[in-house]
Amino acid sequence: MRVDYQIDNHRRVYAFAQGTLDRSGDIDRNDRAGVVGEMKLTDKIGLNGEISYGIHGPGAFHERRDDLDP
Repeated sequence: MRVDYQIDNHRRVYAFAQGTLDRSGDIDRNDRAGVVGEMKLTDKIGLNGEISYGIHGPGAFHERRDDLDP
């Protein structure tokens, strides 16, 4: 599940949650929840960041995006 909130034309945040419905063999569950922020700095450059927590512990991710649409 994901819930988005568009702050303005350049910024968006969303919260997400995922749960494992079924698994087989040695595949682990991967339940987690977190928040993501996206910011458009220019027509071509943006930043994304994520903070989450789940069965496998805390997680964080960030990236610079260079492929935004003008």
